Amino acid sequence: MNTKAAFYVIKVKDGDLNRKDSNYRERLSNLIANKNSNPDFDNLLIITPEYIEEVNGKMVKKGGIKDRLDILSKVDFTKSVNLLEAIDDKTFYSLAIEIDSFISSVKRSPKPLKKIFNILCGLFYKTSPTNNKNKGLSDWFSVKPSSIKEDFNIKNKQGAEKELSSKLTTIISTLLDNPSSESFYNLIQFLRYDLRLRSSRRRELVNSITKSLKDSYRQDISVHESMLAHKNLMRRVGRKTEGKCIGTTLLTKGLEFDTVAILDAHKFDCPKNFYVALTRCCKNLVIFTSSNVLFDK
Repeated sequence: MNTKAAFYVIKVKDGDLNRKDSNYRERLSNLIANKNSNPDFDNLLIITPEYIEEVNGKMVKKGGIKDRLDILSKVDFTKSVNLLEAIDDKTFYSLAIEIDSFISSVKRSPKPLKKIFNILCGLFYKTSPTNNKNKGLSDWFSVKPSSIKEDFNIKNKQGAEKELSSKLTTIISTLLDNPSSESFYNLIQFLRYDLRLRSSRRRELVNSITKSLKDSYRQDISVHESMLAHKNLMRRVGRKTEGKCIGTTLLTKGLEFDTVAILDAHKFDCPKNFYVALTRCCKNLVIFTSSNVLFDK
């Protein structure tokens, strides 16, 4: 632990994250934005507790992906925080299988373009936020499925974007004429780096699918088989993280960050998990809590 480590406790109230003008939101947003460009805050881990809460008479597990995405939507206006995910989250495998299914059946599909669009919606934002230079899928695609015939086109563009829309049309036509993991990989890479579409919050999912597509055509295996191999490797060597991340103690065990922010520390129901959260920190520890005492027994 750094001898110049800083320790902060920020008192909050339950539900403050749902209030736009709360001190909780403001302090967490400022920490993420790091307007003073403090390098210690560029290496940031946000940890959320996992616990059981009663909601409308039912016991609900909190702290999962949906809850973490909801937190980011309220405080991460710079879109700079990465969502840490479980290595074996089922979405990685189901999306890989969906792409394999598309490749094998696209020529028999009555609405192949709609299928492409639906898969892409799992990897990119549909729309771009106000004042964001990166665009969403709807800035380039127009999809209006009907019950009889698919009504799909690439939006007409002017100037420099006209050439990009022409290239996009060519890449999609290639994918439909010669469906393969390589042609799907080329489409995703074009969207990411040429059109600069905004990848979804689930960046691990985007990166894993991209790598699995690439390994699939290089090794002549299915995308699903490639994903299985990729995840097996991650289990052996661990994951590499950098920048700003949000996760749970289970996902962050063994990782270290210059700054760690623990949200709703009073909701941890296990002292060991709370200890893991505390020991992820190298320099700065920020604890958001409504309680004066944490695990006094």
